[in-house]
Amino acid sequence: IGDVRFGMKGGFGALTFGTVGNACDALVVGGFPDQVANISQGGCNNTSQQTIQYIREAGAVTFGASHNVNVDENSVAVKGKFGNTTASLGYVDNDGTSNVVLGLAGSFGPLALGLRANDADGSDTNVGVHGTYTSGANKFTLGTGEQDGSTTSIAQWVRDLGGKAHVAVQIVDPEGGDVYPTLRLQKGF
Repeated sequence: IGDVRFGMKGGFGALTFGTVGNACDALVVGGFPDQVANISQGGCNNTSQQTIQYIREAGAVTFGASHNVNVDENSVAVKGKFGNTTASLGYVDNDGTSNVVLGLAGSFGPLALGLRANDADGSDTNVGVHGTYTSGANKFTLGTGEQDGSTTSIAQWVRDLGGKAHVAVQIVDPEGGDVYPTLRLQKGF
């Protein structure tokens, strides 16, 4: 069985149980819009199975809390929308190891910008930035990020084919490693 989740939603917010990310993962913005290789975004370090997640919207502000019973992981997060910009802050405690994640995202006409930074116990502060330009059904993204002292640059093109289908090309250039391109054709149902 794949992802299993159930919950309830109403004026009180949304309560979800099962295979769902933690509150930090659900609310922190600014991560690279990866369509191909599931690039690490310097983020919330969540374990998605057996999670209890609560999300509540109150006007321009959304807050959330979660607990993973499988790995003793607790998370809280908040995000607020201010015009074209969204700011977010998340915290994860995974069995005594803490991680703080800051995210910023903004849209300005056809240009979207994002920044995400996280500081986990025992690790360097990781920072990533990206920009996406949209023209019709095409999205062009450039991004760079530093994780544990190593920089990775990414270029990505995504073409929406309609009917929940898209084609994506991504070129990843990791510091000290080989540049690798990836092509992906995906159809959702």
